[in-house]
This record gives sequence, structure tokens and C-alpha cells, in this order.
Amino acid sequence: MKYWKDMKIDYREFVDMLKRNGNISKDGGNVKLQVHRSEVDAAFAEAGGSDGIIDFADIEKVEKKYGLPMNISGDMKYWKDMKIDYREFVDMLKRNGNISKDGGNVKLQVHRSEVDAAFAEAGGSDGIIDFADIEKVEKKYGLPMNISGDMKYWKDM
Repeated sequence: MKYWKDMKIDYREFVDMLKRNGNISKDGGNVKLQVHRSEVDAAFAEAGGSDGIIDFADIEKVEKKYGLPMNISGDMKYWKDMKIDYREFVDMLKRNGNISKDGGNVKLQVHRSEVDAAFAEAGGSDGIIDFADIEKVEKKYGLPMNISGDMKYWKDM
């Protein structure tokens, strides 16, 4: 338990936890939100597909939420009929790595440039994340207890 030795998480420890869990995007590209395979139906309906399709009016929302690059969302193999059906939606998410294969926690990724804001939002505006804040962090970033509970980060409690 390398994080909790001091009963709080500082900025350096927060960044280390997110790196260990794969939450900080390394490529500087789009942020990728992952969904479990079991949640794809709800994700499709939320994306505008409650009528069975996603159209041009809906696709920008999908691009932003899932970090889909134009080479995927604009691929003409999906737009031949001017709409995206469920099968095509799933294929787009798979190509972009948005569908979680391991059945584990969903991992929200942030760009390195967004870590300061993520730390402040997590409760660290006072320079620390404490026990009252860590549950939010675990849920939002899918941090398992073996990372968030590591005493390396809590040594100065």
C-alpha cells in the first residue's frame, strides 16, 4: 500500500496511480472512453440510435464521447446508406478500442495536459486527495484497490 502511508494522495502520487492503471493517454490523441460489451446496447441508444440508427446529426456526439477519429467515424463503409446501424456502431467502437475486452473496470483516459484539472476535480484543489475523495477517483477512473490502496501513496497520513 504505497500510496496511503500519509493518509492522502498528492499530485505526483495521483499521476502515478493513473499511469499504473492506464488512464493517461500516451499517444496525445483522443481520449477513449471504454464501455463493457454488456453496455453497448445502452451506449447505442444514448448515441441517438433509439430509432435503430445513428445519423449525421448524432455522429459528432459519438465522436466526442468515444474519441473517434475521423478516419473511423467518417469511413464511407459505414455511411453508404447515410446512417450507422447497431452492427456498424459496434464495429466503430471495436476499431477504436472503446469496447472493454477484459470485463474489468471501465477506464477513462485523460490527456497528460488534462491531469491538473483531473486532480483538482478529484478533490485535490487543496493539494491532496484524502480518504473522502478516493472513492470518486476509483469510480471515475476504474482504479482497483491494489492501486488506490497502495500505502506508497498514503505514507504521510
